[in-house]
Amino acid sequence: MNACLVLDYSARSISDDEIVAAIREPRPLSVSNLIDLLKATYDLDTIESLDLSKNTICLEGAIDLLNFIDKELQNLKHINLSYNRIRDWRGHKENIAFEKVLKKLLNKWPDFSINLSGNYLGSDWALYIANKFSSEDDLFKRIII
Repeated sequence: MNACLVLDYSARSISDDEIVAAIREPRPLSVSNLIDLLKATYDLDTIESLDLSKNTICLEGAIDLLNFIDKELQNLKHINLSYNRIRDWRGHKENIAFEKVLKKLLNKWPDFSINLSGNYLGSDWALYIANKFSSEDDLFKRIII
């Protein structure tokens, strides 16, 4: 039986690809570089928890991460994206994509949870998501805001 991994990549200045590309060398790790690193370094089936708190991940990076989780991290139970730069941009295509993949993950795996506290979402966004997901069993309860 493989070991279950809890990976801590918190406070590493990980950011969205386009932001990292605009920074002079030495550049921080981008979301796509992190994904490549995880693929090259770990047996993805053993990763159960991923802590990416206290980075500078924005909405697009969060979408990329959630899509990666959906396709490749089949045993992930929790992702911590607290204290990043994920914003409430309701109505924008990025926000719609984020909500869609988040709902997909929550529906796909009943044990999956996500920590989004400390971002730029606020109680208004929490109410919005609660109402949007209200017809779905306990989906909202597994989002920490």
